[in-house]
Amino acid sequence: MQLQGWWKGVCLVICLLWVNACAAFENQLGNRIGTDPQDDPINLEESNIAPDEVLQFFTTDAFQSDIDGDGNYIWQIPVHAWVYEPVNSQLRMKMVKESMAFVYDLQVSSENVATFEQRVNHFLVDNERGKWFTVQLQQAGNTDSRSLVRVGNTEANGHVTANLLAEQFVQGLALKPATASLYYCAKVNARKVCGRARLISQQGLSVISDIDDTVKISDVRSKQALIENTFFNPFVAVPDIAEVYSAWSKQGVNFHYVSSSPWYLYTELTSFLERAGFPDFSLSLKSFRFRDESLLELFKDGEATKPGQIRQILEKFPQRQFVLIGDSGEQDPEVYSAIKLQFPEQIKGIYIRDLGPEDTNQLRVKGLMDNMDGFPIILFKDASELPVSLKPTR
Repeated sequence: MQLQGWWKGVCLVICLLWVNACAAFENQLGNRIGTDPQDDPINLEESNIAPDEVLQFFTTDAFQSDIDGDGNYIWQIPVHAWVYEPVNSQLRMKMVKESMAFVYDLQVSSENVATFEQRVNHFLVDNERGKWFTVQLQQAGNTDSRSLVRVGNTEANGHVTANLLAEQFVQGLALKPATASLYYCAKVNARKVCGRARLISQQGLSVISDIDDTVKISDVRSKQALIENTFFNPFVAVPDIAEVYSAWSKQGVNFHYVSSSPWYLYTELTSFLERAGFPDFSLSLKSFRFRDESLLELFKDGEATKPGQIRQILEKFPQRQFVLIGDSGEQDPEVYSAIKLQFPEQIKGIYIRDLGPEDTNQLRVKGLMDNMDGFPIILFKDASELPVSLKPTR
């Protein structure tokens, strides 16, 4: 039986490598490498994004920093974008379906085919390298306060990030809890594409929350169930957790989600969180390029991805306090306790959804608590066990 399972795994790798090779070949035929635009005249409609390519922005968290060390805090607006070409490859889709059936015994049926193809198609796109574009930075509610900034070039995975200094566009803007945002737009091939940066003040309280089995039922402890819940089934929220998060949001708490899921699932996860009633949020996901890795590497453990994601958030907001929320299905207790030791003044609480078995996780967290001089890791099974109110201690 072990040999049979090993052989299935080898076959899946071979199939997915072939899919990746097809993607690489098609990408070489269609990918247009851009030139450095820095010396060109700046214009809102200037970009080298082709008509058949898509520009997508990801919501980010703007932060204040004392760049010059003179006590003058300047707003930095992170821009994170992805440029790709959609590909309707029946060959790639067919091979992924056959691989799923062979290795995991998961069949695409008339009931789940739409969900499956929609999610898998995000992975089969051609990422576009060397793309640049121009954004128009605009203060929310003030159409006269604008600026043009050029962003580029995209990397091999189609992504590009940039920090824009935008103090003049947010001065005097009232920072209401969890609502203030700055918007920017690009005009690409006559299409207007807009992004948003949430304006997060240095003082206050934030929740950094895991997604899988913390707010969305994924069953990460079973590889087959995880694959099925990721690609075949509608996303389902953990009962009542959205209501608790919404109540905290009304108290001024901000939310940042970190996950081992890849950026390819950003649209699906964002739509799910919004439909399920979760309050305003940003997402930090994993960089993953399908032509470099197979679906076997899609869900790496939290110890490989989350520490870096969480550290980036904490370092942007050194005066802010945080509550870390995760589950016992992966390494969240170990990751969060290590973060607490590294950032002792910023971490106010750690809450872990207990997936069982009984008593096992109590023994598991006891040693972690001892290592943190008794700082509590609170286990909960139901959302009703979480506190009604969250307040910063300073």
